[in-house]
Amino acid sequence: MNDLDYRAEVLSDVPGLTDVPPLALEELAREFDVRNHDGVLICTEGEPADVLYILAEGECEVIKTAPNGKKYKVAVLTGGCLFGHVGVMTLATRTASVRARGRVRTLVMPARRARELLRNGDFAVTSPFRRALIVALARQLQSSTATTMKLAVDAGLAVPAASGAARELDPTEALLRAQSQV
Repeated sequence: MNDLDYRAEVLSDVPGLTDVPPLALEELAREFDVRNHDGVLICTEGEPADVLYILAEGECEVIKTAPNGKKYKVAVLTGGCLFGHVGVMTLATRTASVRARGRVRTLVMPARRARELLRNGDFAVTSPFRRALIVALARQLQSSTATTMKLAVDAGLAVPAASGAARELDPTEALLRAQSQV
């Protein structure tokens, strides 16, 4: 399999791109390069977001630094996951670090090119690319919401819906709990 076919095959497994016609995938695949990583930090929280990544092979862990400086593993990424997209699309710095778990292969696109492609690219390429970014952002939001809810329940700031509140809450406490569950 040649390099372009490999990149197109990887893209065909990315959520939001699974139903894209092969010719459009091939055009989008031309925009990416392949990089190999072996147990290293691929990107670092707080640094400029200069590259968009798609995890082609292997696993990565997402590491977030708390205000107290302690680092937490907040997610594990597997094949087909986009990462680095938030900083790239918002012209911001990295919101987390990503470390390769062993040998990892990624598809990479420079941030400037990703933004150009979204702004001025051929519809056959930009439409699927936009859809993949939307799916990645929606999945990230869903994961963040679930993590936030778990932390709120663990901290006693929210009550799991299945448990139901055994006691009646005063109005202020009820409002605070309702807001924490939105």
